[in-house]
Amino acid sequence: MSVVGFDIGNLQSVIAVARNRGIDIVSNEVSNRATPTMISFGSKQRYIGESAKTQEMSNFKNTIAAIKRLIGRSYDEPEVQEFEAQFISSKLCDVNGEAGVEVNYLGKPTKFSATQLYAMYLGKLRDTTSKELGGEMSDVVISVPGWYTDRQRRAVLQASRIA
Repeated sequence: MSVVGFDIGNLQSVIAVARNRGIDIVSNEVSNRATPTMISFGSKQRYIGESAKTQEMSNFKNTIAAIKRLIGRSYDEPEVQEFEAQFISSKLCDVNGEAGVEVNYLGKPTKFSATQLYAMYLGKLRDTTSKELGGEMSDVVISVPGWYTDRQRRAVLQASRIA
């Protein structure tokens, strides 16, 4: 059992593990110490992290980055409509009052909330960490920016429960 920390950024994320009297940075499936914070949806499957980064150019409209900017925010917020839309390549939409994206997944238009996307990404980080540790984690620390509102922090907690 190990204690793990996820530092999730807009562009990439880092996994750290407390062990051997220090902190080790976990490498992902292609031996990079930072994993792109991206999810891409294809006609047959979804891609997360490094595989999403390789899909980014050929599948731009169905690739989402900067998930951290949308989580816990309302679609109706003027800032989401004006400013955040510049950072999201997919079509922004309302998913039960929360900001989300509409992508073409498995051949049909599908809506995902930012919390669902964040949970997918956390699941990928969890799987990468479990593979590295060869077992389960006892505790996980997820970093959030100091400027996050209470609603955004609760959305991160909800995404971690989903994952």
